Amino acid sequence: MSNEFPQSEELAALISCVTLSASLPAPVHRLPPEILTRIFPLCAPSYDDPVRYDWQYRSARRQIERLAQKHLLDLAGVCSQWLVLIMGTPSLWGSVEVDCTSAWSPRHMDILTKVLQRSAGTPLKIYVRHIENTRQRAALLMLAENSARWEEASLSLNWLGAEILSHVRGNLPQLKLLRIGSPELDAFETAPLLTDVCVRSVVFPVIRWSQVKILEIWGLRTHYGALSVLPRCSMLIELFIILNGNSTLTAPPDDEAITCDTVETLTLEGCDRDPYGYAAEILGHVLSSLTLPSLHKLCLLPTVAPWQQQPFLGFSQRSSLSNTLTFLEIRGIDIDTADLVELLAELPSLRTLWLTDVAPSAERSEHIIINDYLLHSLTRTADSFVVPSLKQISLHSYAPFTTKAFLDFATSRWDNPTRASPVNIYLWIAATAPDVDSATVVELQAMATRLKCIFLYRKLRW
Repeated sequence: MSNEFPQSEELAALISCVTLSASLPAPVHRLPPEILTRIFPLCAPSYDDPVRYDWQYRSARRQIERLAQKHLLDLAGVCSQWLVLIMGTPSLWGSVEVDCTSAWSPRHMDILTKVLQRSAGTPLKIYVRHIENTRQRAALLMLAENSARWEEASLSLNWLGAEILSHVRGNLPQLKLLRIGSPELDAFETAPLLTDVCVRSVVFPVIRWSQVKILEIWGLRTHYGALSVLPRCSMLIELFIILNGNSTLTAPPDDEAITCDTVETLTLEGCDRDPYGYAAEILGHVLSSLTLPSLHKLCLLPTVAPWQQQPFLGFSQRSSLSNTLTFLEIRGIDIDTADLVELLAELPSLRTLWLTDVAPSAERSEHIIINDYLLHSLTRTADSFVVPSLKQISLHSYAPFTTKAFLDFATSRWDNPTRASPVNIYLWIAATAPDVDSATVVELQAMATRLKCIFLYRKLRW
């Protein structure tokens, strides 16, 4: 019996060992504070999360949770160490969202006051929407009093909110990013560090266009007037244009194009609906207006507008894209494969090409662009082929091409006699599409390994 249980000395030693082990901190508690303060913000819900359009997102309870930064309060309840760290780190409280689409109460003001106090002197990222009454006006006034700390501002305001913002003029020493959807404002004209601007209103704000490096334009209701700011953007590098089929438009004057010599990246993204049938006309006018002689990267993203081939070829010729463009992405554009091949033939300097088929649906025409005709055009031959300088290609396909066409394309790009930098190939096939022949995949992977390049094949659910 005595052999079945440890002696008193052994028992005491075991108890001491267990007690010591229990007192050891969990691995997460051994992380230094500077690491934790980088992790905690990643727990925040995304401001750009599509759920914000849901009615529940707009509810008063949800607004309070976002204003109070509930994710931080939840983390602070884990342990006393995290509580002290979170409440004592002002940078964690630098994001302030004031959404007045629901009722705004004294409780909201109390929470806003506490958040601003906890943020201390840290730079602020503010998001403000819908200032419509006196109580909501007080919230914007409180933020305006802290405008010297604004680093990023996203503002969707009516005339009442715009009137309040006039008080921040000359007191925006740290503002770097502005997203604005408001009546005409001159409050940001003297912001010395403002370089990133997104305009979502008909009337543009008054700012120092000469210092803007990134510009995003939504709507283009009178698009020529909107684009006419480009020649004043002498430091502009990235330009994003979001087309809006709900808009009316005016055409540019005859024989006059808008030139911006510094733009290196252009993204054209379409609208998801076109109730008035303007989308195609707007896209054509935008392409007919622009001249970008320094363009290196072009992204054409989904739009319901039919592709405008001739305006694009004119834009390409005016901008000398044959010499400058090295990156092209075409995603979900209703373009015929023949037009695509003609387009690629005009861009011999391309090194990176990303293509995504239009997803078949009731609303979109099924223009499958990644097919045998395209692959034959990309296949290196003694006669002719498009994109001779290609170094990387990514194909998101519904797989209507034959295995032989794809194999011929891949091997031709890898059989370059100079053996200089074989093309990296990424093939993404929709889960609903037929598989590529497994033997071909194995063969291509073996060749890629031997040539020290990349061949990646995956099936995805889009």
